[in-house]
Amino acid sequence: VIIHNPNPAQLEPIWNLRPASYAGPSDSDFFREGEQNRVLVTYKTSHVVVKFSFGQSVLWSYGQLGTPGIGANQLDSPSDAVKVHKASVSDTTSEYLIADTGNNRVIIVDEQSKNITWSFSGVDTLSAPVDVDYITTADSNDKILVTDQTLHRVLIINRATRQIEWSWGTGSPGSTIYELNNPSDADYVPATDHVLIADKGNNRILEINLADSTVWVWPNPVPEVEDVDAYESAGFLVVQKETVKSTGALTWLPTVLRFTEAPHEIFSDIYQVDKSVNFTNIFWRADTLAAGTTIGFQFRSGIDFGDIAKNPWLGPDADTTSMYTTPGQELIAKHKVHQLYQFKAILQTTNPRATPSVSQYGVRYSSYDTTATPLIFPRPIGPDSAEQVTVAWDSLIIRWNIPPEERNYKNDLDFRLSINNAETGQPVYTYKPNPYSDIDKIRLAEIPGLRGVKRIYLTTNLITHNTALTPRLDKWKVIWKQTETEPSIVEFVDENYESKPFYTAANYIPGPSDTVFVDHVYLKISNNISELEDVVPLDVSSSVTQDVETSNLSLKIADVDFYGSDVGLPIVVVDNISDAVVGNDTLEVVDRDSLRVEYQSPQRPTEISADSILIVRGTVGRFTVENVNRQPITNATLGERLYLRVASETDRSLDPVLMDSLDVKLLNINTRDEETVTLYEVQSTGGGYDTGEFISPDDAGILLRDDPSYLPEDGVLYTRLGDVVHAIYQDNFKRNPTLVYVSIPDSFTIQVAQPLLCEVAPNPYYASRDGNFRMRVASSIGTLTVTKIEVYNIAGEKVLQINGDEVNFPDWGGNSVGINRYGILENWWNLLSDSGHQISSGTYWVKLQADVLQENSNVVEKMSTITKFVVIR
Repeated sequence: VIIHNPNPAQLEPIWNLRPASYAGPSDSDFFREGEQNRVLVTYKTSHVVVKFSFGQSVLWSYGQLGTPGIGANQLDSPSDAVKVHKASVSDTTSEYLIADTGNNRVIIVDEQSKNITWSFSGVDTLSAPVDVDYITTADSNDKILVTDQTLHRVLIINRATRQIEWSWGTGSPGSTIYELNNPSDADYVPATDHVLIADKGNNRILEINLADSTVWVWPNPVPEVEDVDAYESAGFLVVQKETVKSTGALTWLPTVLRFTEAPHEIFSDIYQVDKSVNFTNIFWRADTLAAGTTIGFQFRSGIDFGDIAKNPWLGPDADTTSMYTTPGQELIAKHKVHQLYQFKAILQTTNPRATPSVSQYGVRYSSYDTTATPLIFPRPIGPDSAEQVTVAWDSLIIRWNIPPEERNYKNDLDFRLSINNAETGQPVYTYKPNPYSDIDKIRLAEIPGLRGVKRIYLTTNLITHNTALTPRLDKWKVIWKQTETEPSIVEFVDENYESKPFYTAANYIPGPSDTVFVDHVYLKISNNISELEDVVPLDVSSSVTQDVETSNLSLKIADVDFYGSDVGLPIVVVDNISDAVVGNDTLEVVDRDSLRVEYQSPQRPTEISADSILIVRGTVGRFTVENVNRQPITNATLGERLYLRVASETDRSLDPVLMDSLDVKLLNINTRDEETVTLYEVQSTGGGYDTGEFISPDDAGILLRDDPSYLPEDGVLYTRLGDVVHAIYQDNFKRNPTLVYVSIPDSFTIQVAQPLLCEVAPNPYYASRDGNFRMRVASSIGTLTVTKIEVYNIAGEKVLQINGDEVNFPDWGGNSVGINRYGILENWWNLLSDSGHQISSGTYWVKLQADVLQENSNVVEKMSTITKFVVIR
């Protein structure tokens, strides 16, 4: 532990302590006891805090040397300790504040008794206190300042109440001004009521005003700052990671951080232009100036090096004391007809925590030339890659800078402007602007030679016949629109220019009042449309009949512009290929014919886009609603499930190998409940899918239920007595949808006509195909209560028993069903025996036993019935 005089002339330490008994000093605190100097040293490795006299005698210590612990007179890896100075009590109180890091606590120890008079700890509150500071207040309401490195925050704790009164940091590492990352030190500055924080993980120093929580950050990185203290003249004394110049090693060194108050002058090199010019304006770019900082510039120029070396530095007042203080400021007239120039920047600060900074500087100058040398702008105008976009040129706007006092000399000026193809270097357009007009606008869209050109560059001749006068091109602007050049796409679409999977056609062209709907052929070209002509004709050909007809496409303005057919080509299905007529504006095709179109880019002949589409002869499907036994119905009861079928729909059965599907809707207008059902194509006997017949799966029946809690698209249709269910199918070939109505009787009573009924469906039941295995029970003589369900195999062995108290009909909320009403059990058997084994394919019998309470009496009759069914695995 050493004490240094900051005077650079005194290199040797004032005090140097290296005792043999102690190791790992982590912090030291210098203080006065009466008239004596004292040094309090925290030894992290030795687990002790020691007070030394200036004669290096041990006056007091706390902790057991070399032994960590949390008991009496024990510490564990302490990081910091300070003498407690209190305003209202003399220093004879002799207390010491210690950051007991290894024990996750902060303690105050009495010197005489070595008793802990105050402590603060807790895993959730402190994790690794590495630094402490004692804040003395006039009202004895003292505070403890703690740096918790692991929890990434700094705390102020009220000594009397042990409450956290202030904190900085969120508890997690971060880099915003409100976050900390492994802070290593925090000190209280009484003169300013500020807290200084060494934010080690972020390589920075923060200064926080406790009054309003405003934050100031030292603007330069402080590598791995370990410690920070307020220094004289408002600077900082820090310990930071630095490179030792003599050895090149990385180490932590004490450093004083502050900016100088003296003016600092920075000189540029001497620069030279290739001819005599008039220097007109001075420019620079500086960081935002903090309070107390200023930047000024002076400038000098000359004919040659000897001339500039003797010329004085001048400011805007043509003297050596004034300075240019505004970027862009006009230079004085003395800097004309010169070739060399030099800058001087004067940087000054009265704020030791801020310095001005200049990042760029420059000068503007002008010169005139009487020769007719073209001025070429070699950088192409347009997209970076000519192969990846298309370009639509709009306009070129030019502004000539002609001062008003020189307008009498316009006859001495001459202008020439050329627009050139950047790919070929050939001129596309030559223009002579009006010398008496300041602004010219050229309509590039009206120049034929620019069509298809991706990039251009400009060439201009600025000619003067007067050495005191020159034309000057002040500004120019080219306006164009570019579109990404993905390869051009041609495709068959509908009348709204949306993609279609196929076209539906008939053997005639329907009129406006016809009940069937057929498609017309429309085409669309996307991408590169700015390269196209006003109208693009494309031929559409049939693969089978060889009919060829032409569709004309023109520009369609939308969110993304494209070319589309103006009129759709009608399609007619013929029986004989010989009936096709070429050139009659109607495409004659056969069923399952295909149409083809091809588009070749006019700018890129190798780029060819093509599309084809299938033609399907339209058919009207037969739409029916069925019950669980797949029988067409027009009436149904609550508790039943509805199934749907569409037959003879060959224009929806396009792929003979893959299964197709279509959607239909069930709607109850009264309850406003709606269900969508997906129908799947029935497989043919040959194994393909070309039957044109679509049915809803067995497990997708829509349940009719009088329950308003059910929602749309939940598989249950909210239906009441007397309602009518609408089944709606939109056929591709019909203008209006096909409707089938199913009526619901306005009474719950149904005629079962059996004292005890038990049905299972589907029968036979295919375990690999049929999802829902249902059982329906009913009685025509009274309310039935199921007491037992048994299943027997063909050998008469019982394989399953379900007791009555295990039966629950969802529509009835138990195992009882009213007279002439159906009770339906969904998935009543999982095909497992009572022993837990899978049953095999075969014939089975289900025996239903029930108690039937006869209507209008109290007689209960025990009844049973047997039903045969087949299971196929």
